[in-house]
Amino acid sequence: MVWVWLLAQALQQKYGHKLVNVSEVGANVSRTIAPYWQELQTVLQSKAGFISGIYITKSVKPGMLPFLAVEDGVIATTINIPPNTDLEYSTAFNLFSPNNVLFYDGHLGILQADERHLWIINESESEYNIQPMWTEVCNALQAMPSGVYEDPLYPDVPFRTMMIGKDGLESRVEAPPKSAVLFQYKCELSDISRVAILPLGDRYQQNSSTTVVFETFPKYFHLSKLF
Repeated sequence: MVWVWLLAQALQQKYGHKLVNVSEVGANVSRTIAPYWQELQTVLQSKAGFISGIYITKSVKPGMLPFLAVEDGVIATTINIPPNTDLEYSTAFNLFSPNNVLFYDGHLGILQADERHLWIINESESEYNIQPMWTEVCNALQAMPSGVYEDPLYPDVPFRTMMIGKDGLESRVEAPPKSAVLFQYKCELSDISRVAILPLGDRYQQNSSTTVVFETFPKYFHLSKLF
């Protein structure tokens, strides 16, 4: 396959690689790279010089994964390459510098791209649940401006909205295994309404019935469910 050969030729630098779909103009043919495509994986293993880890594309586009994972010299992530597309990827650790690493424990990295964007990079085989009770992460995110951040590529995926206040992280987000998730500043915290469920203990039990208390503050909506 000619395009496989051209792809292999494009992967010339050890730490920066290109995925090129050279389908003819007008053909409108997307290419899906998957771990089971053995012909391609064999070429990559022998020609590309991949190192294991997470690679991030330099041009993030809606509807496309902004990353790929490499294991043992081959691509371990299924990604779709639109026709006539030239995507350049770089290893995630190229983004790490003393000035932008907010948190790193050897598996999970949180990087400040700029004042309005941050990356959460999970290099492990397990999902990470990132929540305010994780003190180190919560405190690290104080470096970001307060506000609401969301994944601009997949905003409807659960736990892809991050709220950061003056004391750090105020909401739960999830980082899938071997992934990189981009978060982008959306608005101020005061621009949204939030719901809190506050357990207050058995002292509010009223003959097995449920009491619901609504407490309203400026720009906030608190819901307390009492038993």
